Amino acid sequence: MTVDEARALLSACTRAEIQDHRFDDTEVYWEDLDGQEVASGYFDTYGGLVTIGENRFPEPHATELRALGRRADITLINEANSGAAE
Repeated sequence: MTVDEARALLSACTRAEIQDHRFDDTEVYWEDLDGQEVASGYFDTYGGLVTIGENRFPEPHATELRALGRRADITLINEANSGAAE
């Protein structure tokens, strides 16, 4: 899969993020219109990686791909609370 194909796929998806402020990292998931997960990503202070099936997109492409798709929700986890914060 090329970066252009990844852009097209993720642009048509819904994106959800889980941001963990304790570890300063973020997990990102993309779902298609049927609600099936098609990609995932992991980002921390050192960079990121997006995985689509067997295809892996490290930096610099990961940060660009992270922004694609319609944002569904962002869940925040903070230091003072081990649960999700709205």
